[in-house]
Amino acid sequence: MKRCPECRRDYHDDSLLYCLDDGVALVEGPTSPDEAATAILSKPVAGEGLSSDPSGTISLTGAAAGAKKKDAADHDPEAILRRPGRFDPRSFGWGAILFLVIGAASFGVWYFNVRGPVAAARNIRFPLVIPDGAVPYADVETHSLSISPDGRYIAFIATVKGQRTIWIRPLDSLDAHSLSGSENAQSIFWSPDSNNIAFFADGKLKRIEASGKSLQTICNLPAAGDASGSWGSRGVIVFFDDADSKIYSVPAAGGSPAVVAEKETGRYVRFLPDGNRFLFVGNHESTETAGIYAGSLDSNETKQIAKMAPARPHYINGYLIYPKDGTLVAQPFDQKTLALSGEPTVLVERLPYFDKTGWAEFSASESGPLVYMTEFPKTRLVWLDRKGSETSQVGSPGNYVKVRLSPDGQRVAMSVEDPRTLSGDIWIEDLAHGTSTVFVSGQADDDQPVWSPDGGQVAYFSCCVDKTTVHIKEIGSVGNPRIPQLKDQDFAVPMDWSPDGRSVIYDWDGLWILPLADGAEPYQFIKNVHMDSGARFSPDGKWVAFASDETGRDEIYVSKLDQPGEKRRISADGGSNPRWSRNGRELFYLSPDSNLMSAEIKPGIDLNTAQPTPLFKVDPLMTSYDVRADGQAFLCVVSAPGTQLFPYAVTMDWTAEIKK
Repeated sequence: MKRCPECRRDYHDDSLLYCLDDGVALVEGPTSPDEAATAILSKPVAGEGLSSDPSGTISLTGAAAGAKKKDAADHDPEAILRRPGRFDPRSFGWGAILFLVIGAASFGVWYFNVRGPVAAARNIRFPLVIPDGAVPYADVETHSLSISPDGRYIAFIATVKGQRTIWIRPLDSLDAHSLSGSENAQSIFWSPDSNNIAFFADGKLKRIEASGKSLQTICNLPAAGDASGSWGSRGVIVFFDDADSKIYSVPAAGGSPAVVAEKETGRYVRFLPDGNRFLFVGNHESTETAGIYAGSLDSNETKQIAKMAPARPHYINGYLIYPKDGTLVAQPFDQKTLALSGEPTVLVERLPYFDKTGWAEFSASESGPLVYMTEFPKTRLVWLDRKGSETSQVGSPGNYVKVRLSPDGQRVAMSVEDPRTLSGDIWIEDLAHGTSTVFVSGQADDDQPVWSPDGGQVAYFSCCVDKTTVHIKEIGSVGNPRIPQLKDQDFAVPMDWSPDGRSVIYDWDGLWILPLADGAEPYQFIKNVHMDSGARFSPDGKWVAFASDETGRDEIYVSKLDQPGEKRRISADGGSNPRWSRNGRELFYLSPDSNLMSAEIKPGIDLNTAQPTPLFKVDPLMTSYDVRADGQAFLCVVSAPGTQLFPYAVTMDWTAEIKK
C-alpha cells in the first residue's frame, strides 16, 4: 500500500489515482480496458498513463495499462467505486453511472477548453515511467532530472547497456527518446526558451537541441570535476566545478570561462530571472557559513541570504523551492531584495535528500508541472552462486551501498545509508553469528570501507565533518580514526589495501598510492587523463585492476604496480567494478549489459588472460559485490523485492499546493 497525501487515502501499487484540489478521487483501481475504472477526462492531459484517440477520449496506457492484474477479488469493480457517504453501484445502477461519466466527460471538454490544460490538470500526479532497459542515473554531486521552462518536456539521464545519455520525454507523449551525442552526460539544464539542453561530459560543457539536431561544445572545464550549472536569460551560463570549488560564467554560444565566485563552495548554482544574479549552496562544513548564497556576473562578491542546512535552491514564479528535512517546500522569495518571507509550504512530503550538500532531484517549470524523484531504491545483501542463484540473504533489506568481505571471510564491512538523509555509516556483520554492529557512525557521511590484510583495521571515506578524505580506524577501537596527511587532496576515496599492508590505493583526480610508513609521501599511480576508478590489488600485490573511460565508456584494465604507464585492457565491450579471486587466477567485473563477467588469468611472468565470459545476469542495481575465498560465491548488493529504479513522479501544478 501507498498513501496519497492529497486525499489522505491508501491505494494499491497497481492502482491509478488522480486527485483534484478537494481530494476527490477521479480514477482508482485496475486500468485494464475491460474493467470498470474509467477516466473522467476528455482531452489528453500531459502525463504518463494517459493517451487519447482521435475522438479526444482519454484512455489509460503505458505503465497504467500495464499494471499487474490481481485476482478478481482484489479488483472487484463494485468495491473499488464504492465510497462511504456517496453511492453504492449495486443500488445506483451501471447505466446511471455511465450517464454520469459521459456527463462529467462533457464537462471536462468545456473545462479544459475554457480554462486551459494547466487548470484542467490541476494537482494531478502520476509516475514518470522509464523506458524498458534504461537505468536512471543519480549522483548526489550533480542533477540528472530537468523539466523545460515551458513545462512541455522532461529531460533525464539514463544508462542503457553501459551507455549514459540524455533522454527526452514530452509530457503529451508516452514515448521517450535518447539524444545521440549526449554520451556520458551529467548535470542537465535547459535554455530559457526550452529549445536547448546544456550538460557536462568528458570534461566539457556542451549544448544540444532538444530535437537532437545540433550539438556544440561550449567550453572545456577548467578543473574537470563534477559540475552543475544554469542558463540565464542574457545568454550566459554559470557553472560550479567541484574540482576547484569555483563558479564560472561562459557565453552560451561558446567561449572561455571566467571566475565569478570563489570564496564559497558553490554547488547547485541557479540563475534568477534577470540573468545576472544567481543563487547557490554555500559552504556546508560550518553551521555559520552553511546556507543559500547569492552572486552576480557583475562582481565576485557573494552574500549569504539564508542561513540554513544545505539545500539546493530553485527560484520560480516568486517562490524559492528547496529541500527541507526530506521534504520539498516552496517559500515566498523577493528576487529584488533577495529575502525569504512567510512560512514554507510542503509540495512533496518525501523525497531523497543528501543532507551534507543539499542535493535533491527535482525540477519545476514556470507553467506549473514539477518532476521529482520519489525514493532511493531499497536494497538487500545476498549470496549468489556461479550460476546467479540466490543461496541465502544476509540480514534484512535496508539501504546497503558498498560491501567488502574481511580477509578471513568471516565478516563483512558495509556502508549503510540513512533513507532520509542518504548519509552513510559503516557496519560490521558477523556472518557466522548473524549479528551486526556499528563501526563508524555520527554526523559524517561514511562510505567505501576497505579491510587491512590482517583484518585489524578498516580504511574508509568520510565526508563533510572533520576532514573529507581517507580515514583509518582499528577494529574494536572507540577512539578517533587516524587521518593520513594528504596535502590539498579533499575527497580522496580509498579503493583497496595492498596485500603486504604497506599502502592504500585511493582515487583523487586519478589513482594514487598512499604509503603508510611514517613520513612517506603519496604518489600518483595513474594520471587522471580519463576517469579511473574501482582499483583493486591482485592477491600477489604485483598488479592493479581498475576501470577507465578513455574509450568513451568504462573498460577494465590491468597495470603492473611497478610499471603504471603500461596497461592491458581486459574487457571487450565495457566493464566496471573489477574483483580478483583470492588465488589470483580469475578477474571478475560487471558488464554494461548487466552480466557478471569472468576473465581467466594465466600464470606467468606477464599477465595473460583468456577471453572474458559471462557467468550470469545481475540485478541492474548490483554496483557492489565481493568474492568468496574459493571463488564459488559472491556477496552482492541487489534491489529489494518491489523496488523501482529511482522512480520519478510528476505533479501538474505545484502552485496548487500553495493555494490550498
